[in-house]
Amino acid sequence: RDWSSDVCSSDLLVLGHLADRIFVPDRLKALLSELSERARHGQDNRLEKVKALNAERRETERSLERLYEAIERGVADMDDDTLRQRISVLRQRRDEQMRLTSMLERQSAAPLATLSPKKLEAFAVAMRERLNNPNTAYRKSYLRLFVDRVEVDDSEVRIYGPKSALACGAAGS
Repeated sequence: RDWSSDVCSSDLLVLGHLADRIFVPDRLKALLSELSERARHGQDNRLEKVKALNAERRETERSLERLYEAIERGVADMDDDTLRQRISVLRQRRDEQMRLTSMLERQSAAPLATLSPKKLEAFAVAMRERLNNPNTAYRKSYLRLFVDRVEVDDSEVRIYGPKSALACGAAGS
């Protein structure tokens, strides 16, 4: 491996560790399967929240309908400040419930991409090539995408970073 001479030995250790132990298809598959499992679990939670929000929204809409009917029948006076405030609060609550529902549904519609062995292999090869690039700035920019923190001691290298970045990279995002 031809790491440029302006890189210190701990940087070489980290780059080598990433290239040889993280950016290999089997390791990527293991890391991303954990993420996929968490995403599936989160999917169940999101669906439950959507159901609850829809039920709350329906109740809020029924409350608004009852107030509107009271105004139409002349039982309530639209000039009443308390009534106007109550209608305003209910409308805001309904709009917020709709916004949250929409957000959760968008999250549910974008599950972790199915990553084929071919995609994982292509991503691993591409990342090893990028980490072996002689341009230090280029290498560092790629490292920043996938690495938040590195701990190096005499016997071990621990690399921490977002698995979601690996998933996006492997999916080609």
